[in-house]
Amino acid sequence: MDVGCGNPSFLKACQQELNCKTLGIDFSDEGWKEQSILFKGLDLQVAEIKDLSLNLKPDIITMWHYLEHDFTPLENLTYLKSIAKPSTTLIIEIPNFDSISRKKYNENWAGWHTPRHTSLFSPDNIKLLLDKSGWNVSQLITYGTLNPYLLFWMSEIEQKGIQWNKNMENEFWDFVIGMLKFMPTKWNEKKLSLGIMTVIATPK
Repeated sequence: MDVGCGNPSFLKACQQELNCKTLGIDFSDEGWKEQSILFKGLDLQVAEIKDLSLNLKPDIITMWHYLEHDFTPLENLTYLKSIAKPSTTLIIEIPNFDSISRKKYNENWAGWHTPRHTSLFSPDNIKLLLDKSGWNVSQLITYGTLNPYLLFWMSEIEQKGIQWNKNMENEFWDFVIGMLKFMPTKWNEKKLSLGIMTVIATPK
Protein backbone atom coordinates (compact mmCIF):
# COMPACT_ATOMS: atom_id res chain seq x y z
CA MET A 1 0.00 0.00 0.00
CA ASP A 2 1.37 3.39 -1.03
CA VAL A 3 0.09 6.44 0.84
CA GLY A 4 0.18 9.63 -1.23
CA CYS A 5 0.75 7.62 -4.41
CA GLY A 6 0.48 10.58 -6.83
CA ASN A 7 1.51 9.23 -10.22
CA PRO A 8 1.48 5.54 -9.23
CA SER A 9 4.50 4.42 -11.24
CA PHE A 10 5.99 2.85 -8.09
CA LEU A 11 2.91 0.67 -7.62
CA LYS A 12 2.97 -0.22 -11.30
CA ALA A 13 6.56 -1.43 -10.95
CA CYS A 14 5.61 -3.46 -7.86
CA GLN A 15 2.76 -5.04 -9.74
CA GLN A 16 4.97 -5.98 -12.69
CA GLU A 17 8.05 -7.11 -10.77
CA LEU A 18 6.44 -8.76 -7.75
CA ASN A 19 3.03 -9.77 -9.09
CA CYS A 20 1.49 -8.47 -5.86
CA LYS A 21 -1.79 -6.83 -4.93
CA THR A 22 -1.44 -3.06 -4.73
CA LEU A 23 -3.38 -0.19 -3.23
CA GLY A 24 -2.64 3.49 -3.66
CA ILE A 25 -4.42 6.39 -1.99
CA ASP A 26 -4.09 10.12 -2.48
CA PHE A 27 -5.97 13.35 -1.86
CA SER A 28 -6.89 13.56 -5.56
CA ASP A 29 -6.72 11.50 -8.74
CA GLU A 30 -4.61 14.04 -10.63
CA GLY A 31 -1.72 11.58 -10.82
CA TRP A 32 -3.60 8.88 -12.70
CA LYS A 33 -6.96 10.06 -14.05
CA GLU A 34 -5.59 10.79 -17.54
CA GLN A 35 -3.65 7.50 -17.69
CA SER A 36 -6.23 4.86 -16.82
CA ILE A 37 -4.91 2.41 -19.44
CA LEU A 38 -1.31 2.67 -18.20
CA PHE A 39 -2.34 1.98 -14.62
CA LYS A 40 -4.98 -0.63 -15.37
CA GLY A 41 -5.20 -3.27 -12.65
CA LEU A 42 -4.02 -1.01 -9.83
CA ASP A 43 -6.40 -0.27 -6.96
CA LEU A 44 -6.21 3.53 -6.81
CA GLN A 45 -8.47 5.51 -4.51
CA VAL A 46 -9.08 9.13 -3.61
CA ALA A 47 -9.07 8.66 0.14
CA GLU A 48 -7.51 9.61 3.46
CA ILE A 49 -5.74 7.27 5.83
CA LYS A 50 -8.70 7.27 8.22
CA ASP A 51 -10.88 5.90 5.36
CA LEU A 52 -8.85 2.67 5.17
CA SER A 53 -10.53 -0.49 6.44
CA LEU A 54 -9.34 -1.91 9.75
CA ASN A 55 -9.32 -5.30 8.02
CA LEU A 56 -6.81 -4.24 5.36
CA LYS A 57 -3.67 -5.67 7.05
CA PRO A 58 -1.07 -4.71 4.39
CA ASP A 59 2.32 -6.41 4.21
CA ILE A 60 4.13 -3.19 3.29
CA ILE A 61 3.13 0.45 3.69
CA THR A 62 5.15 3.08 1.84
CA MET A 63 5.15 6.86 2.11
CA TRP A 64 7.37 8.51 -0.50
CA HIS A 65 7.51 12.20 0.46
CA TYR A 66 4.02 12.13 1.88
CA LEU A 67 4.50 12.65 5.61
CA GLU A 68 5.86 16.20 5.33
CA HIS A 69 2.50 17.15 3.76
CA ASP A 70 0.41 15.51 6.51
CA PHE A 71 -1.51 17.86 8.83
CA THR A 72 -1.94 15.16 11.50
CA PRO A 73 1.04 12.78 11.26
CA LEU A 74 0.68 11.34 14.77
CA GLU A 75 -2.99 10.54 14.27
CA ASN A 76 -2.43 8.97 10.85
CA LEU A 77 0.61 6.92 11.84
CA THR A 78 -1.33 5.64 14.84
CA TYR A 79 -4.22 4.62 12.59
CA LEU A 80 -1.85 2.85 10.21
CA LYS A 81 -0.51 0.91 13.19
CA SER A 82 -4.09 -0.18 13.99
CA ILE A 83 -4.57 -1.67 10.51
CA ALA A 84 -1.13 -3.27 10.35
CA LYS A 85 -0.27 -6.85 11.21
CA PRO A 86 2.77 -7.78 13.34
CA SER A 87 4.91 -8.41 10.25
CA THR A 88 3.94 -5.20 8.39
CA THR A 89 6.87 -3.04 7.27
CA LEU A 90 6.50 0.75 7.08
CA ILE A 91 8.86 2.66 4.78
CA ILE A 92 8.97 6.46 4.91
CA GLU A 93 11.12 8.80 2.83
CA ILE A 94 11.17 12.47 3.85
CA PRO A 95 13.40 15.58 3.80
CA ASN A 96 15.94 15.61 6.62
CA PHE A 97 15.95 18.84 8.64
CA ASP A 98 19.27 17.84 10.21
CA SER A 99 21.10 17.76 6.87
CA ILE A 100 23.94 19.52 5.08
CA SER A 101 21.62 21.18 2.59
CA ARG A 102 19.36 22.64 5.31
CA LYS A 103 22.35 23.94 7.28
CA LYS A 104 23.89 25.45 4.15
CA TYR A 105 20.81 27.23 2.82
CA ASN A 106 18.94 27.94 6.08
CA GLU A 107 15.79 29.95 5.26
CA ASN A 108 16.27 29.25 1.54
CA TRP A 109 16.34 25.47 1.99
CA ALA A 110 13.96 23.84 -0.49
CA GLY A 111 12.87 21.37 2.17
CA TRP A 112 10.77 24.07 3.83
CA HIS A 113 8.58 24.21 0.70
CA THR A 114 5.91 26.16 2.56
CA PRO A 115 2.95 26.01 2.62
CA ARG A 116 2.92 22.53 1.04
CA HIS A 117 5.19 21.03 3.71
CA THR A 118 3.41 21.21 7.05
CA SER A 119 5.91 19.16 9.09
CA LEU A 120 9.68 18.78 9.01
CA PHE A 121 11.62 15.92 10.55
CA SER A 122 15.06 15.13 11.87
CA PRO A 123 16.28 11.62 12.74
CA ASP A 124 15.51 12.28 16.41
CA ASN A 125 11.97 13.62 16.09
CA ILE A 126 10.83 11.07 13.48
CA LYS A 127 11.93 8.32 15.89
CA LEU A 128 9.94 9.98 18.68
CA LEU A 129 6.89 10.34 16.44
CA LEU A 130 6.99 6.72 15.32
CA ASP A 131 7.55 5.49 18.86
CA LYS A 132 4.57 7.49 20.14
CA SER A 133 2.35 6.18 17.32
CA GLY A 134 3.17 2.54 18.00
CA TRP A 135 6.03 1.85 15.60
CA ASN A 136 9.54 0.59 16.26
CA VAL A 137 12.26 2.03 14.01
CA SER A 138 14.43 -0.80 12.75
CA GLN A 139 16.57 1.26 10.37
CA LEU A 140 17.14 4.94 9.62
CA ILE A 141 19.40 5.93 6.75
CA THR A 142 20.24 9.50 5.75
CA TYR A 143 19.68 9.08 2.02
CA GLY A 144 16.85 7.86 -0.19
CA THR A 145 15.51 7.46 -3.70
CA LEU A 146 15.26 11.21 -4.40
CA ASN A 147 18.41 12.71 -5.89
CA PRO A 148 19.63 15.14 -3.20
CA TYR A 149 20.94 17.46 -5.92
CA LEU A 150 17.36 18.57 -6.50
CA LEU A 151 17.22 20.02 -2.98
CA PHE A 152 20.51 21.85 -3.51
CA TRP A 153 19.42 23.21 -6.90
CA MET A 154 15.97 24.26 -5.70
CA SER A 155 17.60 25.96 -2.71
CA GLU A 156 19.89 27.87 -5.06
CA ILE A 157 16.83 29.04 -6.99
CA GLU A 158 15.24 30.21 -3.75
CA GLN A 159 18.46 31.99 -2.82
CA LYS A 160 18.44 33.84 -6.15
CA GLY A 161 14.86 34.93 -5.52
CA ILE A 162 13.64 33.42 -8.78
CA GLN A 163 9.88 32.92 -8.91
CA TRP A 164 8.77 29.33 -9.49
CA ASN A 165 6.00 30.36 -11.88
CA LYS A 166 8.48 31.81 -14.36
CA ASN A 167 9.89 29.94 -17.36
CA MET A 168 12.94 27.96 -16.16
CA GLU A 169 14.42 27.45 -19.62
CA ASN A 170 17.28 29.85 -18.89
CA GLU A 171 18.25 27.77 -15.86
CA PHE A 172 18.62 24.51 -17.81
CA TRP A 173 22.37 24.56 -18.46
CA ASP A 174 23.17 25.78 -14.96
CA PHE A 175 21.08 22.85 -13.70
CA VAL A 176 23.00 20.32 -15.83
CA ILE A 177 26.43 21.77 -15.03
CA GLY A 178 25.55 21.91 -11.34
CA MET A 179 24.44 18.28 -11.41
CA LEU A 180 27.77 17.21 -12.92
CA LYS A 181 29.72 19.19 -10.32
CA PHE A 182 27.57 17.65 -7.58
CA MET A 183 28.36 14.05 -8.55
CA PRO A 184 31.41 13.63 -6.23
CA THR A 185 29.26 14.85 -3.33
CA LYS A 186 26.43 12.47 -4.27
CA TRP A 187 28.85 9.55 -4.29
CA ASN A 188 29.28 10.18 -0.56
CA GLU A 189 25.56 10.41 0.22
CA LYS A 190 25.71 7.22 2.31
CA LYS A 191 28.28 8.88 4.58
CA LEU A 192 26.82 12.39 4.56
CA SER A 193 23.33 13.65 5.29
CA LEU A 194 22.61 15.62 2.11
CA GLY A 195 18.91 16.29 2.59
CA ILE A 196 16.85 13.09 2.44
CA MET A 197 16.31 10.27 4.90
CA THR A 198 14.53 6.92 4.81
CA VAL A 199 12.99 5.27 7.85
CA ILE A 200 11.96 1.62 8.11
CA ALA A 201 9.71 0.59 10.99
CA THR A 202 7.59 -2.29 12.23
CA PRO A 203 4.67 -2.38 14.70
CA LYS A 204 5.57 -2.64 18.39
